[in-house]
Amino acid sequence: ATDFATLGGSELKDGNFKIRVTDLQGRVVLQELFRALPGNEYVVDVSSLTSGIYFCSLMRENQTRSIKFIKK
Repeated sequence: ATDFATLGGSELKDGNFKIRVTDLQGRVVLQELFRALPGNEYVVDVSSLTSGIYFCSLMRENQTRSIKFIKK
């Protein structure tokens, strides 16, 4: 990712979600709430983050899905 990361796919079904981005030390560096609609993508602005490795967690009710990404 450079300035924006795009989330989409089967995880984004209709409903409310929380996105949490953490650094390698586990510190929360970004957190957002959003409402997804079927088939939509969600764009996360990561331009304020410094270069490095991060984990993005997508949370809904009792489900969490996490991915690792590199901010250039």
